[in-house]
Amino acid sequence: GERLGRTSSNIQRHNGLREAALRQVATVLGDPKHEVLPLISSMLAYEAKDRPTARAVELAAEDAAAAETISAPPPSSA
Repeated sequence: GERLGRTSSNIQRHNGLREAALRQVATVLGDPKHEVLPLISSMLAYEAKDRPTARAVELAAEDAAAAETISAPPPSSA
């Protein structure tokens, strides 16, 4: 995958980078409304207090995998 870039201490710049990263992930997933995007967005929150715990991420990922909403992208043909 590609690097998502370096974050910023400026909240507006950080949020712009976060939105760009989410668009990139949505493109890879092939769905701009994929249900895993809110989780990823929360993981990239500017304030640490707004980010989920590792356990919450683990549980959400397990739930999504069980519902088969996450799948690996096809291998690149490079």
